[in-house]
Amino acid sequence: MEGYFPLPWKSAVVTMIHKPGKDPYNVTSYRPISLLSHVGKLFERVLTQRLSSHAEEMGLLGIHQAGFRKARSTTDNILRLSEDILRNFKKKEHTLAVFFDIEKAFDKMWHNGLCYRLADSNLQIPLSIRNIITSFLHNRTIKVKVSTAISSPFTPEAGVPQGAVLSPLLFLLYISDIYYPPPTIGQVSQFADDLCYWTSSKCPKLAAKKLQKSIEEIETWSNMWRVKLNPQKTQCVLFTRSTRKNKKPIDLKLYGEAIKVEKEAKFLGVTFQKNMNWTSHIANIEREGRKRLNHLKTLCGRKCGASPQTVLKVYISYIRSLFEY
Repeated sequence: MEGYFPLPWKSAVVTMIHKPGKDPYNVTSYRPISLLSHVGKLFERVLTQRLSSHAEEMGLLGIHQAGFRKARSTTDNILRLSEDILRNFKKKEHTLAVFFDIEKAFDKMWHNGLCYRLADSNLQIPLSIRNIITSFLHNRTIKVKVSTAISSPFTPEAGVPQGAVLSPLLFLLYISDIYYPPPTIGQVSQFADDLCYWTSSKCPKLAAKKLQKSIEEIETWSNMWRVKLNPQKTQCVLFTRSTRKNKKPIDLKLYGEAIKVEKEAKFLGVTFQKNMNWTSHIANIEREGRKRLNHLKTLCGRKCGASPQTVLKVYISYIRSLFEY
């Protein structure tokens, strides 16, 4: 049958993976990973390659989106943000940045909205591929496994499975028309669901006014596509070299709630401080490095420890990679 994704390939066993550094007694501290059919994932890989090639050729994924794309990485966006802040410092300008938190980005994706988005004639996605994706999304079944206990199967009404090969690309297509401000208003940095908007000005109040317009545009977009931004986890930082205290506090709102103004924010694994001093980031890396080194030491017993070759491989992938990033 054309445009059909077989039911056995849509049956998933979901296992919960603990997010590092999160409270193990809080249910939101776990990431649901779907274990799927290997044959189905092979087919997904073929479909993803075809759809990805089409999306790149047509320029469908957004010029500032670096997530899950070839020849792009988190480094692109980290450098773009940091270099722009330093460039503004040289011009004696402040940079005001907002770091958005998209709530359960993969788990709450609106199925009908995604199908409507893919049917847009401007995307020129072949009907056969759209039919397969529609079949892929609907009538999925999930069983949640915790330790040795398994729940009864149920059908999710929204979202794409984390662990499916096709899911990241579908998410990128779903959010590909997110608001991009004109360069005179602000800049954007995107890596999948990690999103940062910033603007610069000699006057912090004027920067806040420009950035608030972008926030309101994003609110309109998010309401249309049922994408939930979390005001409590969204942060803003005023990057400045000035030591004078700002008399008028930064006032930015998301869904009517004030956005927290912080002295630093973590973006794509890097801690950005308001004065672009990297002491907090270095301290975080040192702390994490020492913790990982202690883990490595448990493998180095004289009598029953791992071989030197194995220890070296673990060091390179687990510890050295932390410092190189």
